[in-house]
Amino acid sequence: MDKEQVVTTMRTVVARVLEDASFVFSDDCAVDSRPDPAGWDAVGVSLTFGGEKSGVFRVWTDRPFAALLAANMLGVDITGPDAEKKGTDALREMVNIIAGNALTGLFGEVAVFNL
Repeated sequence: MDKEQVVTTMRTVVARVLEDASFVFSDDCAVDSRPDPAGWDAVGVSLTFGGEKSGVFRVWTDRPFAALLAANMLGVDITGPDAEKKGTDALREMVNIIAGNALTGLFGEVAVFNL
C-alpha cells in the first residue's frame, strides 16, 4: 500500500466520521498543512493498534474544536464548565471511530487488530 492510497483513505474516513458522528463538515487541505505551534493551544489523543499491522492514530485539535465535538456528540453546553474535559472525551471517541473505520478501509474486513 502506497502513501497516496493511505492519504486518500484517511481523508475519506475522517471526513465521513466527522460528518456522521459529530455533524462537522470538512474541506480537503494539503497533507502538510499544520498550524503554527507557537500559538496553538491544542489537545491531542492517540490510539495504538497491533495485529497484522501495527501503528498509532494521533489526532490533535484546538480546544474550541474539541468543545464543539463534545457539544455535537454528547450534548454538552459548548460554553459550560465541562466543555474542555468532555471535549477530550469526545476527541478520544472520535479517534476510536476513525481508527476502526480506517483499519477496515485500509486492510479489509477480515484483518484482526487489537486497539
